[in-house]
Amino acid sequence: MKRFEINGKAIIEDGRRGYYSGRYEINYSSILTQLIQEAGRYCERFASDLFIDWSSVVDWIDSAENGMEETFLFGFRQNGVDHKEYVLSRYENEKDRARYNYRSLWRLDVETSRNEYGTDEIKMVLGRVF
Repeated sequence: MKRFEINGKAIIEDGRRGYYSGRYEINYSSILTQLIQEAGRYCERFASDLFIDWSSVVDWIDSAENGMEETFLFGFRQNGVDHKEYVLSRYENEKDRARYNYRSLWRLDVETSRNEYGTDEIKMVLGRVF
């Protein structure tokens, strides 16, 4: 994902696996707020595509195990939000011209790990690519 490096300041959130629930628990409100604001700013139609794409993030978190990582892309267009696979497909087919389909592009990295005390942790990093 070298082509899609984060430019500027990132939003970082941390969480951990819940003792009772056994699932990763993280307050990603600031990350989702930023994405919602982007959809409102740049999508004239179909801004709700963001919630379809966001569901894949939630599904990944719900099924994540220790030591896993994933990158999600959110491409904001006039007519909706493209998810990672669609963004990558555009870049594969259109090369660098694909950039002109998007008003902004954001990258979300999610990773899980175990700290030195044996606690399972999760980290999310959101940043603007352009």
